[in-house]
Amino acid sequence: MTRFTLISAIYNVAGYLPDFLESLDKQDFDHSQVQVVLVDDGSTDDSGELLASWTTDYDVTIVRQTNAGQGAARNAGLEAAVGEWISFPDPDDILDPQYLSRVHESLEENPSVMMVAAHLLDFWEARGEIKDSHPLRYRFAGGTQMVDLDRFPRHIHLHASSAFFRRIQVEKHDVRFDSRIRPVFEDAHFVQTYLLTQGSRLVTFNADAHYLYRRRESGNSTLQTSGTDPARYTDVLEFGLLDLLRRAAEVGQAPRWLQYAVLYDLFWILRSEDSLSPKTGAMASSVADRFEQLLLAIRALLTDEAVKSFDIIRVSPVQREALLHGARARDWHWDFVQISEYDQARELMKLTYRFVGRAPHETLTFRGLEVQPMVAKTRSFKYLGKPLLHERSLWVSSRGTIEVKFNGVAVPLRFNPAPTEQFAIRPAAVRKKLAPSAGTKKSRRRRKVTADDRLTTLLADSRVFRDRFAGAWIFMDRSAGANDNAEHLFKYTRKQHPSRNAWFVVHKNSSDWARLKDEGVDRLIPHGSRLWKIACLNAVKLVSSHIDLDVIRPFVLSNGRTPRWDYVFLQHGVTQNDLSAWLNTKSPSLILTATEPEYRSIAGDNSSYKFSGKEVVLTGFPRFDRLAQLDARRESEPPRYITVFPTWRKNLGAQFASGASTELDPDAFVNSRYAQEWLRFLRSTRLQKLAEAQNLQVRFMPHPSLEPVIDHLALPSHIEVVRYRDRNVQEVIVESAAAVTDYSSIVFDAAFIDRPVLYFQFDRNQVFGGDHIVRPGYFSYDDDGFGPVAATTDEALTALAELVARTHPDLDEYAERRKRTFTLSRKENCKRAYRAILATTRKVSPTAGTTLHPTPEAQPTRYLDLTPDESRAVETRAVEPAPVQATVGEPARGGVVAAAGEPARGGAAGEAELMDELAAGAEAEPVEASAGRAARPAAEEDAA
Repeated sequence: MTRFTLISAIYNVAGYLPDFLESLDKQDFDHSQVQVVLVDDGSTDDSGELLASWTTDYDVTIVRQTNAGQGAARNAGLEAAVGEWISFPDPDDILDPQYLSRVHESLEENPSVMMVAAHLLDFWEARGEIKDSHPLRYRFAGGTQMVDLDRFPRHIHLHASSAFFRRIQVEKHDVRFDSRIRPVFEDAHFVQTYLLTQGSRLVTFNADAHYLYRRRESGNSTLQTSGTDPARYTDVLEFGLLDLLRRAAEVGQAPRWLQYAVLYDLFWILRSEDSLSPKTGAMASSVADRFEQLLLAIRALLTDEAVKSFDIIRVSPVQREALLHGARARDWHWDFVQISEYDQARELMKLTYRFVGRAPHETLTFRGLEVQPMVAKTRSFKYLGKPLLHERSLWVSSRGTIEVKFNGVAVPLRFNPAPTEQFAIRPAAVRKKLAPSAGTKKSRRRRKVTADDRLTTLLADSRVFRDRFAGAWIFMDRSAGANDNAEHLFKYTRKQHPSRNAWFVVHKNSSDWARLKDEGVDRLIPHGSRLWKIACLNAVKLVSSHIDLDVIRPFVLSNGRTPRWDYVFLQHGVTQNDLSAWLNTKSPSLILTATEPEYRSIAGDNSSYKFSGKEVVLTGFPRFDRLAQLDARRESEPPRYITVFPTWRKNLGAQFASGASTELDPDAFVNSRYAQEWLRFLRSTRLQKLAEAQNLQVRFMPHPSLEPVIDHLALPSHIEVVRYRDRNVQEVIVESAAAVTDYSSIVFDAAFIDRPVLYFQFDRNQVFGGDHIVRPGYFSYDDDGFGPVAATTDEALTALAELVARTHPDLDEYAERRKRTFTLSRKENCKRAYRAILATTRKVSPTAGTTLHPTPEAQPTRYLDLTPDESRAVETRAVEPAPVQATVGEPARGGVVAAAGEPARGGAAGEAELMDELAAGAEAEPVEASAGRAARPAAEEDAA
């Protein structure tokens, strides 16, 4: 009898198929005992021809059908299968030469097993590297072993491609792939359905049978786009997860291993939603509603013990509580209150608790009297826009004894959150926690302090420098550049409050250092110098427009010394999207905001931010003072330019890098949709003519990340390229008759001085679907934006012509939006900012600390709210190359490339920080499904 049948669904994998077929030919197991069934699922590339030309000694059956999806193709392959054991390897993966022989050996040793799970290894195509990095790799740590899933439920398996099943059992119970389950979890559903039908759940986990999962260099996997597919949150949950639980419920409670398989997938959804760039920003509200309904139905079939004990991948306390309590239709709250923060300077403490549904009635007693907190904020944890969990934060004076009651009953106060409940303990954990140390405990190794750091410390602690930097405020924008909020506030502080010990930091070799010196600005410190380190070690406050890690914690000396300061976030641009996933990881003593809606979005009740009116203040941006002054000086001279400010996309750098280098490949980049859409706009004769008709010129001010490829863009000669390093961006904005962008918050500065704005958003679904580090926030470009929103070049040029001619029908509406947004006076932004910072240094009286300051309600998240069909249609249409209109023989406008890492000034708030930190702290890539085959279950993403 044929031992194995390998069924492989083939769809447009011509580039990978030869490797797969070669790995089959190299199998050292007897080929005569193997049947290979290859199902050509309507391939449109050379896959069919490659199958037909394959010369091999295997018994090969080729099935051809019109494209119906991987599940249907595999089901068709099952009809032709004759082997005792069947498996479904994917045609872009590779099987180790001993793959089948190792599986056969384990079956001979344990003939009673119902399934064999092979050892999946990651094959990183770009670097030719094989790594054992799957989050379920612990199943093979002890070598090959037979496991009873009912006794060891953590040994879940979700790949049909790397598993072997008894064909007689598959046929007996009519187990088939459900093609409705897309784009992920189809494999996992098949595996769990098969196991549910078996009286015994004995599975061999074969550590020596290596299945090499290809991580495609091109990155064109189904899983990468699966998060933008509405079916990921509807069909997968209904036909996949819920179906499994209902099948199990027919005969009793779902076994723990099945619940873990379902939880594995659910927690990956929650984790993705909590990431810096979730993929659901373009999702329709109807999809979110259906997701919520299905989540409630699934949760009703999961036990509390399973949710509490699940530990296969890292799950945050919030994610666990959201699923444990938030996905149930009943009220719940902590039975204690955590003392989570202490503001020593102001003598305030923060009390925190979480709840679901209705919050308990809270009563605070201070020095024996019932009082109110100074600031109260309710934060919402939202998944697909649905708040599953809330967190209540109360700032109150710490200058007296505090007691708290919920619904009239006193609750304990804790300094730590509740510990994670543990329902099982493994021997290694017992030994680590309780076993006595073997032998004499070694003394801790002393730090090896460098001579340079020893000198820096001695100088920092000397009387001379302690006096010089006593109570110092360090102001800083970027280390390589200035001319942002910190510089403007520093200049104001030096002029209006000369007694304040203020210093400004920037690289000595930057153009801004020379400029500031020429302006006669004193108290400059070169970034990276010894003096800078000495100043940082003595300063009490950092005041910066950025709070990425290299700014707020710039160094740690070899002796462990590091700056210990409060830091103030002035912001780099108006926060228009939801940056809570990033900003909540920081702890600034103060955050300045520039607009009323922005303030409410961060400090308001039911926002996603942990910050309240205690940390967030509406002051306007310090740089607005000079912007208003520049605009007033030019009132007699009308603006003469149309300025284009495109933003960057986080995926462009990796997508168009030159091999192993991180530098952009100019040719690949220029042919990208992003570049082609902007070039189509910039090269348009309509743009040139409409500018000439209004006696205007066109300027192009690209994001600094674009500067290495500017010379390759072949821009027409009438387009003036302006670089952030060469021109003051405020002057460029003031000189602009109109500002054109896609998503940049720089146009808030333009709107502040009443300049018309155009949004050219040709890839909105993709940007809000995970292709960029952005989450939808309170700001809607359509309803709150300062100008029309265009999706095509023609729409953009028509709207721009109407804006500059002052004939657009919605000019009054845009003026009203500017008025609603900028509610403060144009002047005294620096003054308000300085006073807000000063307030963070002063103690709050007990009376003020127990008197409630009202908290506004945050605006709802403004999802794009497309229809299901619209949100399903991720924009993948081809773009014709943009016509080159530069004069023949004349080089495209270009120029000097900006210094590496130099940021845009006035651009999207925190964009550079987000990119840096995502790159530095990103989790390992998930196990992906490649284009042309069904995605691996999201549950099998990498949790490293």
